[in-house]
Amino acid sequence: MLLYIALILFVVLKSIVRGQCSTGWTRHGNSCYHFSHDKEDWPNAQFLCNALGGYLVEISNAEEGQFLENQSKLFHNIDDQFWVGASDLLFEGEWMWMTSNTRVSTQLIHWAPGNPSNSNSNENCMTFLNDGTWNDAPCSLLFHYTCEKEVG
Repeated sequence: MLLYIALILFVVLKSIVRGQCSTGWTRHGNSCYHFSHDKEDWPNAQFLCNALGGYLVEISNAEEGQFLENQSKLFHNIDDQFWVGASDLLFEGEWMWMTSNTRVSTQLIHWAPGNPSNSNSNENCMTFLNDGTWNDAPCSLLFHYTCEKEVG
């Protein structure tokens, strides 16, 4: 009987916890987000997000972009930018979300003035600035990063 009660308690607690994010993650919609305090290059940021059970954030709609803009102002300096999961490494000028292997919607991209610049033909990774604009940057630069994973 005690084992039966413990099993029921486990199932109930699991269903309660299932819809929440881990410590250090912030929930929005059906995703949890981790805003880094350290700076990494783009490949290491992707690796660290994977190690945390997620991936570099993929912005799927304007509401998510607004959420990220608001949250980034809380976590990073006002003039800072952070890595997101898009790159044009495969085909120059064709921005892809690398985890889902889907094109970045041109309706979502709000490039910062003068961007994408692809300076020295070397700016193949995407950053999101705290003002909600996007930038192309060399993947070797060090920036904060934001990880995303599904709730649960």
